Amino acid sequence: MTSLSAILITNDDGYSAPGLRTLWDCASALEGFRPKVAAPARGWSVRSHATMVHADEAIRVTPLDLDGMEGVIVDGFPADCVRVALRGLDWLEDGCPLVLSGINSGGNLGVDAYYSGTLAAAREGAILGCSAIALSVLFSRTEPTDWRRVERWALAVLRELAPLAQANCPSLWNVNFPAPQLSDELPPIRFVPMSTDPLAVSYNGHREESDSLVYSGPYRDRFARPGTDVEALFSGAITITPMRLDLTDSTLLEQARSEFSIGMELVPSERALSPHA
Repeated sequence: MTSLSAILITNDDGYSAPGLRTLWDCASALEGFRPKVAAPARGWSVRSHATMVHADEAIRVTPLDLDGMEGVIVDGFPADCVRVALRGLDWLEDGCPLVLSGINSGGNLGVDAYYSGTLAAAREGAILGCSAIALSVLFSRTEPTDWRRVERWALAVLRELAPLAQANCPSLWNVNFPAPQLSDELPPIRFVPMSTDPLAVSYNGHREESDSLVYSGPYRDRFARPGTDVEALFSGAITITPMRLDLTDSTLLEQARSEFSIGMELVPSERALSPHA
């Protein structure tokens, strides 16, 4: 009998969110995979990579039995859910699972990657040596999200992307779906880099508190630079972006090694490259 590969499903909208249920249904339909959930007890949108790290902070873990989904509810942040599953509950016993995070209710484009709990959960999986895919769907301005249609799109993407992600383990991927249209056809898929342009952020004075400001950042008012994930998603495509954990700027690293001489200490492999050695 062929053993099934494990899938760890999580999100940042909480265990009862429709996007989690949708992702469970997708994962259950993938041949060769066995899904399990470790999802937060409540929503933690825009909490980035927050984690509970103090010894006096007990993380409550309770069984999940909701509409056929199996797993646990974790009273922690999205990244905690992945940590708890992989390091606290020994879900690595059968090998490193494919981590799926989402499906987030709202896009996660460009620099959203630095703020998103959905991306943070996936990133934590990659940090711990697993391949991980974050999935999000853009809000419609006029219609409620058609989760059945999103499920069909997500399943089509995951059937192709899951084997690719696992073959390049560990790897990290960010997938965004456009707001579902009237057509049932699969939107075009574009592999694109993330935008590094800022959000359309501004602050307005509070109506009643003179010393306070109120955040304003309409999501679709951000600059959609051609060729980026923002432009592609806003034009109606499904976007897929492979991401890296290493944020090192290699060009500046080498420049600094060659130009900075005061107090520098080089390891042997670096001395051979440095003009000051």
